[in-house]
Amino acid sequence: MMGALLPALVALALVLCLLPFVGKGFTIDDPLFLWLAQHIQASPGDPFGFYVNWSEGPLPMHAVTMNPPGMGYLLAAAGGIVGWSERALHAVLMIPAAVASLSTFGLARRLGGDPLSATAIAVLTPVFLVSATTVMADTTLLAFWCAGLWCFLAGLDSRRSAWLWLSGVLILCAALTKYFGIALVPLLAVYLWLREPRRALAWGVLLLPLAGLLAHELWLDRIYGHSVLLAGFSHATARGDPSQLAGGARLLVGLAFAGGCLPVALALAPWLWTRRVGFVVAGLLALAVADAVLGFGLGPLSLLGLGKWPVAVALQFLVMWVAGVAVAGLALSELREREPDAVLLALWLLGTLVFAIFLNWTQSARTFLPAAPALGILLARRLAAREVGWRAGPGFAVAACAVLAFSVAAADARWAGQVRDVAARVGERFVGPQQRTFGIGHWGLQWYLEAEGVHTIDYRRDRFEPGDLLVEPGSGYAIRSPDAAAFALLEVFEHPEGGILHTMSPEIGVGFHAGGGSPLPWAFGRPAPDFYRVWRAKRAFVYPREP
Repeated sequence: MMGALLPALVALALVLCLLPFVGKGFTIDDPLFLWLAQHIQASPGDPFGFYVNWSEGPLPMHAVTMNPPGMGYLLAAAGGIVGWSERALHAVLMIPAAVASLSTFGLARRLGGDPLSATAIAVLTPVFLVSATTVMADTTLLAFWCAGLWCFLAGLDSRRSAWLWLSGVLILCAALTKYFGIALVPLLAVYLWLREPRRALAWGVLLLPLAGLLAHELWLDRIYGHSVLLAGFSHATARGDPSQLAGGARLLVGLAFAGGCLPVALALAPWLWTRRVGFVVAGLLALAVADAVLGFGLGPLSLLGLGKWPVAVALQFLVMWVAGVAVAGLALSELREREPDAVLLALWLLGTLVFAIFLNWTQSARTFLPAAPALGILLARRLAAREVGWRAGPGFAVAACAVLAFSVAAADARWAGQVRDVAARVGERFVGPQQRTFGIGHWGLQWYLEAEGVHTIDYRRDRFEPGDLLVEPGSGYAIRSPDAAAFALLEVFEHPEGGILHTMSPEIGVGFHAGGGSPLPWAFGRPAPDFYRVWRAKRAFVYPREP
C-alpha cells in the first residue's frame, strides 16, 4: 500500500517545497512568455503576430523569441482560468514540476537505483528549484521530457503500442515547449538500437515528433517568412555577442555552471570516488586555492582571462568547477558499461552538458535543468551498486544540498521581489497623469514598470520633451545612459541587495539566468546596493543612432 502511495507523496512533498515561492515576482524572460500568452488568448492562430520592445525598440515577436509557442498556449489557458497574478500562475505551474518529479521517480524504478533517492537528488538542486519558480518553459519542458521517456520505456517493456504512441505525442509536446525537447529523438534512437533494433513500431513512433516539429516550422515559415528554430540556431552559432565566452573559457565556466546547478555530484563524492581519485582531486584543488589566494596568476581563472575576479569568487569558482567535472566524469565513466540503460543515462547527461555549454545561444544555468533527473538516477544507481545505505552519510549530504538549493531559490526570489519593489517606488513617486516617464531596462523590471505606467524607451523613435523623466537602472542589458547635457539628474536611489547569497550580480561574477561572461551561477558575497537614476529632460532630445 505504501509503495503505491509513495509517488503521490513525492509529488506532494515537491509542491510543499515550492509553496514558499508562490508569490515570487516575475523575472528575466517571464514577461516574454506572459505577453505571448496574452496575445494567444486574443489570436490563437497567430502566436507571434505582435511587437515587443526587448532591446533597442519594438520588433516582431517572431524575430525576438528563441522558443516555440507551446508554453504560451499553456500559460494562455492557465491565465484564462486563474488570472495573471504571480500567485495564480506559480501555483498552476507546480503541476509540471510535480509531473517531472513523478516521472523521475518512475524512470528510476525502471532504470535502477532507489527511486526516492534519485528523485530527491534531482529536484533538491538549485537549478530545479529556481527553474520551477519561474513561468518560463524550462520546467514544463522537463515534465514532457521525463514523461515521454517513461512512456517509451513502458511501451518497450510491456509491448503495448499505446504507451509508445503516447510517448511520441509527449516528445512532440516537449519540442513545442522548448526546441531542446527534440533531442529526445536521437537519444532514444541510440537506446532503441542497443536494446531492440528490430522494433519497427518504436522506430515509427520516433518519426512522429520529427514530423510534427517539421510541420510546425513550415507553419511558422508560412506565416512569418522564416523558421523560428533555424533563426535561433543561426543566432546561437553567430557568436557575435562580445559578452559571451569562447573556447576554453566557455568550457571552464560551463563546467562551473554545471557544478553550481548540480552540486550534489561533489557532495556524494566521498561515497563514490576511490581514495586515489579523492587524493588527486584534493591535491589539485589545494594548489589552485593557493594560487588564487597568493595571486601567482597560474590558475584556470587567470590563464583563461578571468583573473579579474576577487579571491572569494575564484575560490567558489574552483569548488563549482570540481563539482562540474564530477558531473561530466560520472557520465563518461557510465559510457564504459555498454549496457543500454547506462548508455541512455550517460548520453542524456552528456548531451545536456554539451548543449548548455557550447550550443545554447546564451550562458544560462536553466539550460542544465534536463540533466538533473539523469544525474539523480545515475547517482542512485552508483550508491545502490556500492551498497551505501541512504540513512548513512549520503542522506546528510543530500540534505545539505537541499538546504543550499532552497537558499539559492530564496535568493533568486528576493532579487525578483526587489525589482518589483523598485517599480512600485517609481510608480508612486515619478508617474502621474500629466507626467511622461520613460524607463530603460528589460526582464522583470520592464514588466513591473509598464504596469506602473512607465513607457519602455524606444531608442530609435522616442523624442524627449522638457520635463520628461527617464528611469535608468544601474545594471541590466540594452542600457544607454542619456546625454548629461540634455538631462539633469533628479535623484539617485539605492536598493540594497540584501542577504549574502545572490543569483544575479555582475559585481561578484554571478549570472544564473544570463551569465554575460560571469563565471558563477550563484555565489556568496556582499555586492554594493543596486542603484537607479532618475533624470529630467532639460530640452528636447533624441537618442543618436548607434553605428
